[in-house]
Amino acid sequence: MAKQLSYQVLEDNGGKLHLAVFNGDECIWFASGYEYIPDNLQEDIAALHSGRHPLQEGWEYYLPEGYTPQKLYDELTSHKHSWKIIADESATYPERMGVAGRMVFGLDDVYEEVMNLKEKAMRQDARGRIIECLKDGFNGYYCDLHHRVFNTGYYIIGTERAKEALKEYDVFEAIKRVLTYEKENFGELYTDLSDPEKLINALHYIIGEEVLHEMLDASETWANNWNNRADEETNAKILEELGE
Repeated sequence: MAKQLSYQVLEDNGGKLHLAVFNGDECIWFASGYEYIPDNLQEDIAALHSGRHPLQEGWEYYLPEGYTPQKLYDELTSHKHSWKIIADESATYPERMGVAGRMVFGLDDVYEEVMNLKEKAMRQDARGRIIECLKDGFNGYYCDLHHRVFNTGYYIIGTERAKEALKEYDVFEAIKRVLTYEKENFGELYTDLSDPEKLINALHYIIGEEVLHEMLDASETWANNWNNRADEETNAKILEELGE
């Protein structure tokens, strides 16, 4: 029987789930996004326990240009208090799990809590805006598309409308999500969390980034042209790969 590789399942403060596979002390394979495909995580863990090797079998995963699995792992774990190991080859650790981890490991029926109706609506809106931008002839650099779509306009205008949207989403979860994102990515908080309009638009910006990267994972053409300027032919190919 093949030697079993060690692994870690990590959950970060944003509710994202990651799988890191090690050969000795070296991270040789790293994938994220399992909070959206929980069955895949269970299948990958079972395969690892049976002695299968992700590199030898050519398991698919997204590796940004200039990165190695080890670099992705090091970047995630460099933020001391923003992640936890919730499972490894020896055991699972329910006491460390957030909502996403408990969902994936079948400890709670919480999928609808994770993806509440407002979250779903905001994700659908974000995807629609990205698709519309590509269809409308986006001609900037693909790596700047998120900025074009989510940083040059507003999701909601008006304090009362913003308050209603935050109530539907859960204002405390929105505050936590924006606070965590900005401190991890910018080192400090920029959004005025007491301003409902600024808070809901910051949340939409974050959700838009997540949705864009999910779409990026689904389009090889987009990934291969990340640092290139967009053109009509490439936009059409991306849309085709996204099923649009």
